[in-house]
Amino acid sequence: MTHEEEIERGKELAQYAADPWRFVMDMFPWDNHPELKGAAPEKWQREVLQAIRDGLPQEKVRIACASGHGVGKTALTSWIILWALATCRDTRGVLTASNEAQLYTKNRAELTKWHRLLRGKEFFNLTATALIRNDPGHEFTWRLDLLPWNPFKAEAFAGLHNAGRRILIIFDEASAIDPIIFETVEPAASDINTQVIWCCFGNPLHNTGPFRECFGKFAHRWKRFHVDSRDVGISDKEQIARWAADYSEGFSFLLARYGLRTSSGSLAILAAIRRASSLVSSLAAERRPGSFTK
Repeated sequence: MTHEEEIERGKELAQYAADPWRFVMDMFPWDNHPELKGAAPEKWQREVLQAIRDGLPQEKVRIACASGHGVGKTALTSWIILWALATCRDTRGVLTASNEAQLYTKNRAELTKWHRLLRGKEFFNLTATALIRNDPGHEFTWRLDLLPWNPFKAEAFAGLHNAGRRILIIFDEASAIDPIIFETVEPAASDINTQVIWCCFGNPLHNTGPFRECFGKFAHRWKRFHVDSRDVGISDKEQIARWAADYSEGFSFLLARYGLRTSSGSLAILAAIRRASSLVSSLAAERRPGSFTK
């Protein structure tokens, strides 16, 4: 890329600074790359990106998303990371997850994929532990670090300030992240005249803890989403049906896989099981000789 082309690409990226949804739709080759042919963001992913867009004028954006497995959380976190760094000079951020294996295999692998597909990937280097602007002089001020958490070394998350710029914080599998990490990160949201985007994604497994309180005591501070795996186009409905049949009494397993809303307690769980059982019956009917669907 020539210097002139680099300047033009930088201007192109900057125009999406306030709109992550348009960034995702325009800066990835959805229509002409074999790896993405026929793919598109899910409805819930679009809604999260638009919620970030709509919250940016207030500078402080908090997203909490409870979901099951296989709904596209890891792809969405990669899009948010690439948008945040590519469209705002000297953005700083941190990504952590439930454990190192999740962080360095699943999260980093997905980030590698989308970085490779990004129009503008030349501006950033993805190392084993960070996504870094490849402009000399900005390697410490324009980056996102993949940082494992440790309750005995919570200070590693302290000092994430970036006055007048943008801060991105992503917790993946947030229900498994220790409360002290939430408490240590919290002061970053106090920077004035600074965009602070804090996104927490996870399975709704625990009835206590800071991720649960994003939907409880502190619900008024978070834009909240619940994503049921059965309602997502990319999930394996047949596998879900098998799980429902095998674990009809294993509520925690169903909650982890489905991402059910549990505000109605047992009634919600029982209703979900009935829905899953109905799905099992429907799939079985479709496979009987002579069966048909309209």
